[in-house]
Amino acid sequence: FKMAKAKQSINCDQVTYDNPSVVHDALKHYLGYLLHKTTLIYKFESNKKMEALNLQGFHIAALSIIDFDNSTNQIQICSETGVDKATMVKTIDHLEKLGLVVRTESKNDRRVKHLSLTKKGKTVLLQAKKIRSECEKSFLSKLTHKEAELFRDMLLRLIQK
Repeated sequence: FKMAKAKQSINCDQVTYDNPSVVHDALKHYLGYLLHKTTLIYKFESNKKMEALNLQGFHIAALSIIDFDNSTNQIQICSETGVDKATMVKTIDHLEKLGLVVRTESKNDRRVKHLSLTKKGKTVLLQAKKIRSECEKSFLSKLTHKEAELFRDMLLRLIQK
């Protein structure tokens, strides 16, 4: 099973709802609708809070992967996140302009650029992780701690099926 790579926009269009908790009766049994609406609401709220850092969720994902493995490159991040190569170039350009990431040429292949976080990048990533954690806590606040952990576990199981 190979999933097609999703085209990711650098500038997310903000979706707003007059009342986000409203679910139309005709759609309340559609898993895809519920997942999509949940994702839109979560992304809107978290992107709003990340504006102070001039970052969005996929920027944090890229920074997190680079921090985890500072020998990674753009192609590997594309593979991990499902973001297309052109969008990833723009994403890394953005992070580089902010002074968060540095590209260095591979010793084995001039076409490959290894990515690493700058000192500022590490600091900003810590701030972003704190904001992300607060966003998740707020978003999941209608669930008990145990339910929230179970929800994460179930999502992971569905993804890794």
